[in-house]
Amino acid sequence: MSSLVDVGRLCLFCNTPADPHHIVFKSQGGGEPENIVPLCRRCHTAIHDKGLMLERRTEGQTTIYELIQPARADEGAVVVAERRVLEGFNTPEWFNRLLTHQGRLLEMASEVVYLDHEALTAAAAQVKEFDRKSSWWWQANILDAAIKRTPWGDKDALVGEIAAYMGLRKSTGWERLRTLHAFPDLSGRIENSMLSPSHFALAAHSPNPEAAIGQAEEKLAEKGRYPVAVMRHDLGLGPGHCPWWEAGACKRYELEE
Repeated sequence: MSSLVDVGRLCLFCNTPADPHHIVFKSQGGGEPENIVPLCRRCHTAIHDKGLMLERRTEGQTTIYELIQPARADEGAVVVAERRVLEGFNTPEWFNRLLTHQGRLLEMASEVVYLDHEALTAAAAQVKEFDRKSSWWWQANILDAAIKRTPWGDKDALVGEIAAYMGLRKSTGWERLRTLHAFPDLSGRIENSMLSPSHFALAAHSPNPEAAIGQAEEKLAEKGRYPVAVMRHDLGLGPGHCPWWEAGACKRYELEE
């Protein structure tokens, strides 16, 4: 495993100028290069002065860095930011495959977690050229990768920024996120379903999204068509989408400072 200390000198999480940080403090024996990561002053201070923890683990060739808020009396430990690094990942080559469609798009969508912020925004601009189904689940994955890795700031504004690169409204970006969290395997589900992405988005508003999408698939198979307007009525959602992004949807991403 190589050191990240010289990777553009940008914070592992915030994409801002950074200094070296020892995951295991140097005073505790953590002097090897693999133990050093770039962190901005804000993240550095949060670890040293505010009790946050930075942990590193591996899954195959992927190294996962997690910024963790320790357990409190009223709640368990919370992962407030996560960054994944794949050894040998080649961003220019990845974009070449994306632009020429030489890679499997489903597999490539799962690799957006390895892109830095600049590359994420470039991918966001590119995927709006895809067909509606493909662009829908690509957008959800890109938004999720961006918001999971960012511990500070206004998450609502971040979603708005990334959504703008996609040509979407901020509220539509939050809807993509809600749908992804209701259906973690969203990419494959949408790509292989006869239902539209909007059916999945509506199902995500129901108390039991899996049951809602299952019923939608049954009605589509039975009648040959199942308009989104009919599904919205069946779920009792009214004429428009629920303004869930205005009712604390950002809460899961917020970190007290």
